[in-house]
Amino acid sequence: MNGAAVHLALNHVPILGTVFAACLLAWGLARRSRDVVDAALLGFIASAVMAWPVYLSGPKAEALVQHLPGIVQAAIEEHEEAGEFALAALQGLGAMALVALVAWRGRERPRWFGPVMMVLALFVVSVVLRTGHLGGQIRHAEERSLVGAPDAPTRGGD
Repeated sequence: MNGAAVHLALNHVPILGTVFAACLLAWGLARRSRDVVDAALLGFIASAVMAWPVYLSGPKAEALVQHLPGIVQAAIEEHEEAGEFALAALQGLGAMALVALVAWRGRERPRWFGPVMMVLALFVVSVVLRTGHLGGQIRHAEERSLVGAPDAPTRGGD
């Protein structure tokens, strides 16, 4: 399995994991269920851990696709920068989740914790979704929205 295959196989894990954990966190906070909130925190930690192989396989994927026809180098660079930021955001979210699980183990968490964690989680969700979208634009011309780019060719008079 090459770097591009690893990157493509794993890149959805931190994205979907973060989205799922954020939904779980919202549900746990609404239900006031510590067990559900703890499961969400574990989901954030798992997403942060899984972000590493995705990030580390990125340069290998870039090397394999950058010279293919239709690849826009600017799209790769934008995705790469977004990936660096997403990795940092995921690590911050995962660290905060780990601290919460350890620091307040067996004790009640402060009232500010839930809302702060939810805002941070929603921010990170937006970051990872944007990163994934930018990655899709590398190979999928239909996803690109380049200013001044010509319209895509149509079939048979569409």
